[in-house]
Amino acid sequence: MAKTIKFNLKCDNSSIRTLDDLREHFCIQDVLNYYKNGLLTRWLDVQGYAEELGKINDIKSSSDEDLVVQISKILNVECDENVIKESLTIIEYEKNNDSIHQKYADGLDKEYDVLKSYQTRYEELLNKIVENNEDYSKIKAATKILIKDFSWMLDLDFENLFYKMKNLAPLALFCFVSFDELRKYYVPELIVAADGKESLDVDLQYGDIEKCRYYENKRRIYNCMCKFLQEESLKCILKDNLKIFSENTDSYWKDIEPDETKRFMILSMGSESRVRALKDKGTELRSGDVNNMFVILKGIDFKNNYNNSLLYMEV
Repeated sequence: MAKTIKFNLKCDNSSIRTLDDLREHFCIQDVLNYYKNGLLTRWLDVQGYAEELGKINDIKSSSDEDLVVQISKILNVECDENVIKESLTIIEYEKNNDSIHQKYADGLDKEYDVLKSYQTRYEELLNKIVENNEDYSKIKAATKILIKDFSWMLDLDFENLFYKMKNLAPLALFCFVSFDELRKYYVPELIVAADGKESLDVDLQYGDIEKCRYYENKRRIYNCMCKFLQEESLKCILKDNLKIFSENTDSYWKDIEPDETKRFMILSMGSESRVRALKDKGTELRSGDVNNMFVILKGIDFKNNYNNSLLYMEV
C-alpha cells in the first residue's frame, strides 16, 4: 500500500502543520486559494481532520464572501466581517492586476501604453473609493493598493487626491492619515523654529518658490483636515465608524479598547482627560498631544475626572 505523504500548507508566510497553526496564521487570500485549487481538502485529508474535511466538502456557495465565512466557522477561526470585505476587495483587484502584467509580459511594453494603463487603473481605484464612500473596509483595501502600486503617482497627485476625496468621499481622508505613506502628505510633522514658533515640516529638496508653494499646500490641506474634527462634522462623515466614550472614570485608567492588536485614531479629547495605548504605563497623552494630531494607538486606556468625551475610530 502506498504511504500517505503529508505536506504543509503556507499561510501568511508561515508553515502550517496543524489546525492550530492554521488558526493562528489564518490568511483569507491563502485559504481561499487553497480551497479553490483543492489543496485545503487534500491537506485536511492527509492530516486526518476527517470532521472538518466532511464539512468543507459539503459547502455549497458561489460567493467568495460566503465561502470565507463558512470555512472560518468550520475551522473555528474568528473572522471580522470588515476584514473579510477588505481582503476580498484586494483579491479582486490583484486578479485584474495580474492580467495587466501578463499583457506586458506578452509584449505590450511601449512606454506610453504602460503609463496610460497605470493612469487608467489609478483612476478606476479612486472611483472605487468614491463608489464605496461609506464603506470603510473597502476604502481601506483600496488605500492599501494605492500605496502598494501607485506611490509614485501619489507624490505627484496628493493635492488633487485630497480635494477629490474631500468633496466625494471624506471618510477616505481619515483612512489615508492612518497610513504613514499617506499621512506625510496630509498631517505633516510640526517643527519648532529657533524663534520658538511651530511650523509645518517642509521638504527641503524643493527650490525656494516650490518650497513655499509646497508649504502652503500642506498647510491648507492640514487646516482642512482639522476642520473635520468638530463633533458634528465627525458624526456626519464617520457615522457608525465614530466611537464616543464619555464616562467619568474617577481619575482611574479604564481599558475602553482592550485589544492591543487593533489600531485606533484619537480624534478629540477634553482638556482634563488622559489617554494612552493599552497598558503603556510609560506614556500619558494630554489633549494638547492628541487634538488635531490624528494620533494612532494600539488599544486604548482612558482616564477622565469629568464627563468629557473621547472621540475616536478604529483604523
